[in-house]
Amino acid sequence: MAAARTLALVLLSLALLGGSGPCGGAAFQILEPRDGALTRADVVDVRVRVPGDVATSELRFALDGVPVAPSGLARTGDVVTGQLTGALGGPRTLVVALAPDPGAPSLAAHFEGLALHDPDHCEVLNDAECLYPFPSSRFLRFDPTSPTDWRVDLPAEAMPDLVVGDIFGFTTGARAPLDPTPYLRNDGFSPMVQILVHFPAGFDPAASGAAVLDPATRTFDLGSLAPGHPTVIVDAETGERIAHFVENDDRGTPGRTATILRPATSLLPGRRYLVGVRHAVDASGQPIEAEPVFAALRDGRPTQIPAVEARRAQIQNVLHRLEDHGVDPDELVLAFDFVTQSDEGLTGEMLAMRDAAIAWADAQPPSAIVTQATPFDLTPPAQCAPGVPWRAVLGRILVPNFLTTDPSAPVPPPADPVGARNTVGVLAHDAAGNVLQTGAYEARFGMSIPCDAILTGPVRPLVFGHGLFGDGPSDASSLVFDLAPYVADLQQRGLVSPGRRFDIAAAGTHWSGLSSLDIAPIPSGIDFSNLSPSDLAALIAFSRSFIGQIFVDFDRFEALPDRLRQGQTATIVLARLLENGALNAHPAFQAPAGGTVPAGQGLLAAGEVNYLGASLGGIMGLMFTSLYPDIERSIVDVPGANFSLLLQRAKPFKAFQTVLEVIEPDPMRQLAGLGLLHELWVKGESAGYLHHLSGKTLPRFPGSGPKNVLMSVAKYDQQVTPLGAQIAAATIGLENLAGSDASGLPLVPDRVGGPALSGHVLYDTGAYALGTPTEVFVPPVVNRPAPVDDNRCDPHGTRFTIPASLEQVLAFLEPNGRIENFCNGACDAAEPLELPGGLAAPCDPLAP
Repeated sequence: MAAARTLALVLLSLALLGGSGPCGGAAFQILEPRDGALTRADVVDVRVRVPGDVATSELRFALDGVPVAPSGLARTGDVVTGQLTGALGGPRTLVVALAPDPGAPSLAAHFEGLALHDPDHCEVLNDAECLYPFPSSRFLRFDPTSPTDWRVDLPAEAMPDLVVGDIFGFTTGARAPLDPTPYLRNDGFSPMVQILVHFPAGFDPAASGAAVLDPATRTFDLGSLAPGHPTVIVDAETGERIAHFVENDDRGTPGRTATILRPATSLLPGRRYLVGVRHAVDASGQPIEAEPVFAALRDGRPTQIPAVEARRAQIQNVLHRLEDHGVDPDELVLAFDFVTQSDEGLTGEMLAMRDAAIAWADAQPPSAIVTQATPFDLTPPAQCAPGVPWRAVLGRILVPNFLTTDPSAPVPPPADPVGARNTVGVLAHDAAGNVLQTGAYEARFGMSIPCDAILTGPVRPLVFGHGLFGDGPSDASSLVFDLAPYVADLQQRGLVSPGRRFDIAAAGTHWSGLSSLDIAPIPSGIDFSNLSPSDLAALIAFSRSFIGQIFVDFDRFEALPDRLRQGQTATIVLARLLENGALNAHPAFQAPAGGTVPAGQGLLAAGEVNYLGASLGGIMGLMFTSLYPDIERSIVDVPGANFSLLLQRAKPFKAFQTVLEVIEPDPMRQLAGLGLLHELWVKGESAGYLHHLSGKTLPRFPGSGPKNVLMSVAKYDQQVTPLGAQIAAATIGLENLAGSDASGLPLVPDRVGGPALSGHVLYDTGAYALGTPTEVFVPPVVNRPAPVDDNRCDPHGTRFTIPASLEQVLAFLEPNGRIENFCNGACDAAEPLELPGGLAAPCDPLAP
């Protein structure tokens, strides 16, 4: 009998597995989990098709050889459903038998249980951190009303905890997630985004053969464009490979280290980009394997995870598009895509503000727009000589305000409660969403005028842009007084050609948002777990400042780019008043009696305006130069673009980094947070505007003519990494000029020929050298500032005083001026002509 029963079961098995039951009934089949499926690690749906003559109670289930009883077993027709629950992570095998007998027909399904972190709100490709990889189309939704057809869609649950709330939150540890609302208005991601990915065992860029920063040159090559490069960034529309370099976050910890892909030039706005990683090895030299979710999507494996299924179509499209552009999908261990913000989204509001500001300046009577102008004569007219400073002017001009608050409002006295302080106003909009003028405010400005104005007539005006947290009016009002005597001294020493003069009137206002009006000092070395009374008082003062209000509540961060755009508006108004001659109507800008120039004649030459700015003035100056229609020559000294790149390497950011690490200690979330903040910041800094400066990649902004740019960069700069300038130069389309102490820069071709209209020049100040004790002051190739601060010889502040550089500036500013090399060959600090101050030897940072 036993043998007969066994034979019957075997025959039944063959019939069932062949597709039908004994009388044409349903075949025996495991419908869920499908073989090779990816499932949740706590619940697995089970669906089994069984013959009609097999009772549900006869079914037997085993998981990895251990009998189990699925919960909620139910039957509808020939399909039995239920769920496995419990700890189901990792590779598993489910066996289903039709009867309790050992020889009963049975089937097996192999599946992998996976515990994902909040898959309903997070990206599922890099499970270590919710927003990784960043940026990703996971956080975009289709919106046919936007210029890109997309809109950022960040769930509240995905946002990092970066909101302290008030100053006391630093000590209590209270944190709240960022509000996604400001980000949801964007129609894509920043074109200068830092691309963040993660691999559990790490990623070794050098061992993987990726393009990395060379410690000797501090730059990278174009190896990322090679066919087999381990990382690829591809323009989905054109198939163009995007040059980039790869680095690991130096603040990372084992298992929590982000890998960063940094494009060598700004991406184009309103474009879709594909990112892929392949042929990579981890920190131990082992090949990197794809994480389970990406592997399942790449290989076409089924899943039971709705969030993974929601990504399937998009990732399959990414893989197909990459394959179309020469990337084998089977080799990829990660691939994703994103869309950049539209040009309208990046620049539209600022352009509207620019146009309104210019129209305002042209329409207002000079007596109404210049509300104050107080002259201070440092040289009596009778003692004036060419190239000698004569007059400083401090005053106020009326500027159209587009903010919900007054950016010139004074800080309240310390007795005011912290909670009552809120001056972080954002841009106002009308019902249609257009930027709205809310009134006008008085912006401070300053100017310095050389004696040439009262000796020979009107002098050409120049807009001056101050450095980080600087005082624009004060700096501009002293510029001629600082430079003119220095030029004369260099001429006496034979280091600048005779006849060169800084015979220009320099005027400046505040870069609102990052000026002296916006900050209170942060004490260094604060112990947040045991605050001293003095540190607490300093923190309270800091928290009342504009920047402090943002740091204690990053939900206010959109106020920073908005305020910076208001600062651009004030600078645009000032530039227009210089260009249209309106300032000449005020007595402070008119010739005094008794001179060679008729009394009452205006001293500022109308019809032309140039620009000079250093540090922040270089960064914001690139934005200003892109925007202002009539800039003819722009000198941006030690500049850069993209604060998400600049901050991590900047000496001035160290104090803020300390605060940031208290707010969010985890380095991966710090980077994600900085990446998010950059998505707002890009509209208020040069990164969002560079493509329009030269007209080489996108048309110049309406009304703009050709613009010539001298970009001067300091080797081993501790404050603004030369990488930022290099990427900006590549985006603008500048050449690397003769004399530059670097060659072969990626996408910044070396110029062949003589004087140029525009270009990039790298100067070595000689203060630091690799392989010497001064190397401790050299910024590393990783994303950190220099290990030791130097406030004496830092090339950032001394580069401009190099005689050859200063003569280059003066020659460029002359009518029909060109950029020439006044170094003796390379600007490599080999002689006084090439050294800051024209000294005989470089500054020694180790001197007592």
